[in-house]
Amino acid sequence: MSARRHDELEDAYAPVEGPEIWPLLGLLFFAASVLSKPLVSLLPRDLRPYPFGVLLPVAVSLVAAATGLLCAWAGWRRSRTSALARIALLTNGAVVALTLLVTLALAWIFRR
Repeated sequence: MSARRHDELEDAYAPVEGPEIWPLLGLLFFAASVLSKPLVSLLPRDLRPYPFGVLLPVAVSLVAAATGLLCAWAGWRRSRTSALARIALLTNGAVVALTLLVTLALAWIFRR
């Protein structure tokens, strides 16, 4: 194994430091936004009555994705060439847009 390959393997398991943490936090919040329905289903039934049982996963998803979008944006500002930050921006932006669309649809349904 070459010396260069050995150094790459050691760097792969190095702790995350500095501005590299922001895109990772953005992706963690993306995972939380995607898993909002299973996370909310862990709550007892008393804490999620009828209208809130439907709206709570949407709210959790929106808050988590918006927080992930802010974290990814902070990481992208510090290192404009970071592919991980761009991926986190794209995924969280898509979740925010789709969640807002679902929110508008639910508002229209509940209004009727």
